[in-house]
Amino acid sequence: MSFLRKILSPPEIPHGRYTYRGKDKFAGLALQLRIEPDGLGVIVINANTVLYLNQSATAYAYYFMQGLPTNQVLKKIRRMYRVNTKTAQSDYEKLVYTISTLAQTEKVCPVSFLDVKSVEPFTQQYTAPLRMDLALTFRCQNNCVHCYAGGPHETSELSTEQWKKVVDRLSEIGVFIVTFTGGEPTLRDDLPELVLYAEKKGMVTGLITNGRKLKNMNYVRTLEKNRLDFVQVTLEAHKAKIHDLMTGTKGSWKETVAGIKNAVQTHIYVTTNTTLSKYNATDFMETIDFLKELRIAAFGCNSLIYLEKQAP
Repeated sequence: MSFLRKILSPPEIPHGRYTYRGKDKFAGLALQLRIEPDGLGVIVINANTVLYLNQSATAYAYYFMQGLPTNQVLKKIRRMYRVNTKTAQSDYEKLVYTISTLAQTEKVCPVSFLDVKSVEPFTQQYTAPLRMDLALTFRCQNNCVHCYAGGPHETSELSTEQWKKVVDRLSEIGVFIVTFTGGEPTLRDDLPELVLYAEKKGMVTGLITNGRKLKNMNYVRTLEKNRLDFVQVTLEAHKAKIHDLMTGTKGSWKETVAGIKNAVQTHIYVTTNTTLSKYNATDFMETIDFLKELRIAAFGCNSLIYLEKQAP
């Protein structure tokens, strides 16, 4: 019986985390696949779209990311799941089309046009988080009145090698995305080194920053060279007076805007975030127009987070 079970059971796809960066017709496609011990999978497309895969779809994705020719993929799937070539090819082409379409545009509704089932947040069980944010420091050049971290302050910080060990552990458990934050992470001289280290581990890398250090184009180019994937810059308003009031730092708006203008000239995906308050909420539509002028790909906003400081 054990012999028959071995013959009839589909071979297992090795569980773990796999990374893919597309070439040729798939250039610009970045995939992160985590295969769970039960054979189910979760795949992150270009660091912003998550698909949950059944066992057969996980196998298709795994072989696609291994770069196997289509005929070899179909041959393996036919043996694993006892399906005919026509069915295997149809399913494989559908998966590849879905992934490439979601990677190329955010204007397509995956539920309506790609027949993808919607999954409610927190309904899936994970063996590890999809993303981890690492607060490298709580130092900051700004002193935001609404800072949920209690404003800039000195604390003991991990060394470069200690942070690398953290990245090692996150890679081992299958975390897809590591985002460097703070405080202000660009105050750490080793930030570019940590970005490169995480990238070499096959992880998507991000940065949450006030953007002021990005005014130095050479610094931005270093981050780009080290394969930083995305950056979120905090911009509180389109008016310098309001932004500087909220950051508690005169001249911060000018440096932040200069940093944004530098970042959008690179291959780094640039977004902004704004904390809405009584100071900037009424003019927020004008801020959106300003972001468009800056060629921002996407923006976010949030309400006040009441924690350490008394927020306005």
